[in-house]
Amino acid sequence: MAAYAKEYPHSTRAYGAWARDFIKEAKSSGKPFCMSISFKAPHLPFTPDPFFDDVYAGQTYKKPDNYGAEYATHLSPQAKSGRQYNSYDFWRESEASYQEAIRAYNQLIHGVDYAIGMIRESLVEHGMDKNTIIIFTGDNGYSCGAHNLGGKVLPYEEASRSPFIIYDPRAPKKQRGVKRKTITANIDMAPTILTYAGMDIPKNMDGENLIPLIEKESGIKRDHIALTNMWGNDEIQALSVVTEDYKYIYWQYTDNRMQPTEELFHISKDKLEMHNLAKDEGYKSELANMRKLYDERYKRLVKDGMKAKDYEKYTVLFDRKAPESQKKQYRKLNYAQLLEQEVKTRKNNNIHKN
Repeated sequence: MAAYAKEYPHSTRAYGAWARDFIKEAKSSGKPFCMSISFKAPHLPFTPDPFFDDVYAGQTYKKPDNYGAEYATHLSPQAKSGRQYNSYDFWRESEASYQEAIRAYNQLIHGVDYAIGMIRESLVEHGMDKNTIIIFTGDNGYSCGAHNLGGKVLPYEEASRSPFIIYDPRAPKKQRGVKRKTITANIDMAPTILTYAGMDIPKNMDGENLIPLIEKESGIKRDHIALTNMWGNDEIQALSVVTEDYKYIYWQYTDNRMQPTEELFHISKDKLEMHNLAKDEGYKSELANMRKLYDERYKRLVKDGMKAKDYEKYTVLFDRKAPESQKKQYRKLNYAQLLEQEVKTRKNNNIHKN
């Protein structure tokens, strides 16, 4: 970053400048290349590039239709226990703070668009635009006040969906601009890139090669994916399953304030997740089906992904049928304890947050 800081003091355009130089070097090498760039933007802190200050100046944004605490009453107590619900006050403090935050957020995203333009221009300049595949995806987004949430680690729609575009300039016209409803996930990135590169997919990869999906709607056989969160305070750690139509969330945490909680959302009809249908008699069969998918995914995770020491506890915590007597030994950090740890750390490091 230091090499580009004088001309491009903001990291986003600096990445674009670095990429242009990399593409030039790749061209001169005469060899195939794989370039991966992970932009910091639009992650917090929301510090956009002043170069784009005029882009959204004076813009006013409409809040989400599920904005605010009144649209969180039906959510699990676990979901409302951590900093996702109790911090990030800039989304909630006032209309002015919300508008300031969303403008900065979008300005950061605009900077990424600009940097991608720098990269594409470089491909054209060096005659590599007709033979370079571009895969664009992103981090999951902030909740921006939806359900009164500010963060991005919970399995609700705002914080679990990501953009995903594959651009292959060699593709025939009938395969350009196609959109697919099939659920894909970040685990599909590596198998897809390996296949484009003519390499075998290791057997320990769960993801799918998505190239057949570009060729036809039924290109891959998948009816659901898992959403996992094993980060943050214990209360918000959860395993979920998602199909095209439904989402099932199992909130495993128990203490004297809350019990394990199920949530079922008909996301193809209720995109804002306003109605938890887990106790609705009219959705008993859908709940049973989603529980079955959950249990299958849980068993697969136990078999293939929980062998590392730090993850062993989830073989018990994510088990819907495990008794509380087994789960209790694994509960160590709740939100209050995490806050206490953070205060101690800041005090020890003499860090003060205004």
